[in-house]
Amino acid sequence: EDWATAGCASCASFVFFVWVLVVLSVMIDVYFVFYVFAGVGGAVMALNRNLNDLKNTSHVVKLSQGADDAALFEHAFGPGWRGIWAAMVNGLVEESLISPDAARQLLVAASVDAHGHMTSSGAGGEVHLASLPPLAGERLAFFFKSLKYLTGKEIGHRFRSETDSLTGEQFDPGQLPSLTQIIPAYDEAVLPSVEWLRGGGKLQDAVNLEVASRGDGIHTNLQ
Repeated sequence: EDWATAGCASCASFVFFVWVLVVLSVMIDVYFVFYVFAGVGGAVMALNRNLNDLKNTSHVVKLSQGADDAALFEHAFGPGWRGIWAAMVNGLVEESLISPDAARQLLVAASVDAHGHMTSSGAGGEVHLASLPPLAGERLAFFFKSLKYLTGKEIGHRFRSETDSLTGEQFDPGQLPSLTQIIPAYDEAVLPSVEWLRGGGKLQDAVNLEVASRGDGIHTNLQ
């Protein structure tokens, strides 16, 4: 008999509408609930795979001949791993993440010059990631931490360095799966036909006319 009182009715209606809002929020934000469970599951998987310190810059990378990091680098990328290291260092310089002096130290550590050629010393050295700028150090830490997963020991498939590494003797680029994402604009020719490519080689031919462009404005002698 107390439901008719003002105090009890307001309390009950408040609780009722709170639950209504909860149900509506779950229905509207169903992706939010999914992301919560996906995040928890991803965190558990990451801990099981020891991925919680991927960006730990306290690791000292040893790139001298026979060192563990150098051997793992060579196993994952083949005998031309020093050229890849030089390209990585040059990329960090181009992005202004490290100074030219730091780049020279990184190259000397792998006994390679900026063009990817092995130097005469060949001794190699160590790279203290903590001494690099934070972003550059984290990138390199992530890279070297991930190397052991590229070989397949952690993900359940056999890795053969001679055929699977990027500079392996029997590596075939055709075995790499293509990763192409195309987001076409309105009325854009994603897969151009031969007729379209032959349609116009002038710059104005590539401009959309009444329906579409007459050609790509580049190819003129496609036979």
